[in-house]
Amino acid sequence: MVQATLVDTWASTAAGAFALSENNLYTTDAFYDYLSHLTDDGLLAFTRWGFDPPRESLRLITLAMDALTRTGESDPASHVMVVRDDSSKLYGYGAEDTVLVSRRPFTPADVTRAQALVSESKMETMHLPGVPSSNAFGQLLTSADPSSFWRAYRYDVSPVNDDRPFFFYTVQPRDLLDFVKNANAKAEDYKINSAVPLLFALIAVSIGATALVSLLPRLLLGKRLPKQPGVIVFLWYFLCLGAGYIMIQVALIQKFVLLLGHPAYALTVIVFSMLGASGAGSYWSRRIVPGDDARLMGTLAAIAILVAVLAFGASPLVAAAATWPMGLKMAVTALAIAPAAFLMGVPFPSGLRRLEAIHSPSVRWAWSLNAAASVLGSAGAIILAIYAGLRVTLLLGGGLYVCALVVILATKRTQRDGLT
Repeated sequence: MVQATLVDTWASTAAGAFALSENNLYTTDAFYDYLSHLTDDGLLAFTRWGFDPPRESLRLITLAMDALTRTGESDPASHVMVVRDDSSKLYGYGAEDTVLVSRRPFTPADVTRAQALVSESKMETMHLPGVPSSNAFGQLLTSADPSSFWRAYRYDVSPVNDDRPFFFYTVQPRDLLDFVKNANAKAEDYKINSAVPLLFALIAVSIGATALVSLLPRLLLGKRLPKQPGVIVFLWYFLCLGAGYIMIQVALIQKFVLLLGHPAYALTVIVFSMLGASGAGSYWSRRIVPGDDARLMGTLAAIAILVAVLAFGASPLVAAAATWPMGLKMAVTALAIAPAAFLMGVPFPSGLRRLEAIHSPSVRWAWSLNAAASVLGSAGAIILAIYAGLRVTLLLGGGLYVCALVVILATKRTQRDGLT
């Protein structure tokens, strides 16, 4: 038996505000592992807070259905029981839903025994195999097309996996704007779902602050953006680097939390390893890119390729190293990200030298825009992870280095003119 009764914590995790949304205990990959470790008569027992309409406990059902299907079961409804305790506390924290998932289908004798136990304990049956129920649990479990059910459902209860482990975040994408405008702070799960509006607010503040910093020199000091050909276009290079670097870093922290087991370890190992390797790359950048656009473009392309390798290779690595000693896990994590992180330290100082050759006063703009893009990218990375997944976030971060390569191509003639 595997039992998990309200075992999660709302303490801070790698994503900061999203401590209230992410948890790798509640993913389709985790449920598949749980089922795979059960004997034939084994049982999962998960208890979550009950709501009306149900959210967390209903999402447990979608996770179980996905995992059962992956194990070869064709009738998930016969493997699941759901009971509720203390419905009087349903409209606030207190009511508890318990979801039982059996490795083999429940028998009629199991159902009869469950009904007797529920009656004795004065609990309420939400779903029992073979017993008709018109509530959301029964509708989902007996639906011929579960994906249509959760798309139409009031809350987002679609299954989440290790690539998108935001189990507690239940706002449907179609309702996001309405939630931002009309969310009720007294709602039971407001503080869980409010993290996304907070991130949108952070992005809005960041955009406003960046615009203000960019405009103040022109308004107060009479300084304007450089008018030399190609310089303004080249400044986009530093925006791409700033956003790309932080998106990759945030996504890697989220990816390796599962391997390292504690957010503090993932944050420390990833940030320390990336900054150390990137610092070494910056130190050697003059030798790697000695004023040569071809080498700089090759470096940018190599970064994109290595990040794509991490995007597709991180999950198999995490699965393979899950049982290794902690010290070895940390070493493997650092070694895995080191090649990409080393090369990621090269483009920024190389770009500064290139910009200085064209128009040295613009270097201050490059620093400012790179820093602003880092702030925007950090919040954007989590939003992307929630809606598209960590792999897509990594790929988009690598894609921004490709965009930087395109900027180099677009300004090559300006660079040649600046050096002659």
